[in-house]
Amino acid sequence: MGSAARPPPPGPPGAHRRPGDRRRPRPAAPQPAAPTLGPPPSQVTSLRYDGPGTTVNGRSATFLFTVSVREHTPVTIQHIGADLPGRATRTTPAPPLTVKAAEPQHLAVRISVRDCSALPHRVDIPHLDLILRTPQARQPYSFLFGGSCPRGLSRLLHTASPSQESNTV
Repeated sequence: MGSAARPPPPGPPGAHRRPGDRRRPRPAAPQPAAPTLGPPPSQVTSLRYDGPGTTVNGRSATFLFTVSVREHTPVTIQHIGADLPGRATRTTPAPPLTVKAAEPQHLAVRISVRDCSALPHRVDIPHLDLILRTPQARQPYSFLFGGSCPRGLSRLLHTASPSQESNTV
């Protein structure tokens, strides 16, 4: 029987050498460095209630906020809403809005009562629902407010829907 050539062993080309082969094996490709993950966006983003804005026809009120970021990575606000039935929210400037560290942005959030019958009978905790994004993460987050924000929201609900006296904030 004749001698048949052996097939090369499995693996990447050039990784195995045959006797007498003077070629150098190819070096392994460098592995990319693992990305450095920063903190979740909600841990570096703060939202401060600055006070009431304007009220339009007793059915819409504007609430003023300042959003700031305290880390190096900018945070993009993809959505802002006061998501309760019977209400609609409009923000100026409109999302998406990118906030950089040490460059706070001012927001005007207009909340409008659209359907009094759809409002919950008791609204205990006023909040804004946000979707925050960094290059590493996307995170839904609810910011809860104290101080005079609940009173302003309560005034809006009572003025827009006087028959819904049980709507309290």
